[in-house]
Amino acid sequence: MFLRKIFITVLVLLSIHIESGAREQNYIFQPSGANFIVYNRGGENFYINQNKLVSWNLMNNYRKLSSGKRINVSADDPSGLAVLEKMNSVINGLKQEEMNLQDYRNYLQYYDSVLAQNLGLLKRIRELVLRSSNGILGPDDRAINQSEIDQLLRQIDMNAEFTMFNKKKVIPQLSVKGLGLEKVDVVKNLYGSMKPVDDAMVRLLKMMSRAGAAENVYSMRIKGKVSYMVNLQQGASRIGDLDMAEEISSLMTNSAVYQSNIGVMMIGR
Repeated sequence: MFLRKIFITVLVLLSIHIESGAREQNYIFQPSGANFIVYNRGGENFYINQNKLVSWNLMNNYRKLSSGKRINVSADDPSGLAVLEKMNSVINGLKQEEMNLQDYRNYLQYYDSVLAQNLGLLKRIRELVLRSSNGILGPDDRAINQSEIDQLLRQIDMNAEFTMFNKKKVIPQLSVKGLGLEKVDVVKNLYGSMKPVDDAMVRLLKMMSRAGAAENVYSMRIKGKVSYMVNLQQGASRIGDLDMAEEISSLMTNSAVYQSNIGVMMIGR
């Protein structure tokens, strides 16, 4: 009889423990058709309306509308964000490449203008050499022509020494010596002065032609980079940019729902 009483007592205590554990179990559910959520924590029931969830949607609406972007954080579209970041990386690279090409094309344009200036100096020197070969000019007349030729030759040397682009000498090799113009002297070497001038002019014309061809090539490369970049930007825009009309409609809907269910209600059992 004593053992039977002990056994019954143990069963009662065990049933009380099981019932207590069942009450302490946490759970959450939403009644069908209801606009609130019920959850149990520590044996107490809480009721929360859906305004909290709606407020999160409103914050998301405002964030997207303020930025104009559909994807602002990875949670908006994880796979879309990964694709967008890769495309933006390529676009940024193309922008830098296009800037580099623009810089070198600017250098070629400046280089061509410097060659054109030297070519103009050589044309004037050639005119003075031809004038000096006129039979009616005497030594004094040719000496006057030579004084102007000397000034033009000094300018050629100055161009070679001081013409720079971003602190880099542009035509250091095109000095008087580099062009073979040292013997140009209509007083001492009248009939040997024409050929060096003609040779120097031919050399400059070839350099200008190569510079012009290179400039055209760089211009085509720039156009290609820009076209590729525009197409990528359009693709990235379709992925990342926001549909303003759709988002404004979502904002108005969430605002109406929020205003109709203002407040959070928590009721303990």
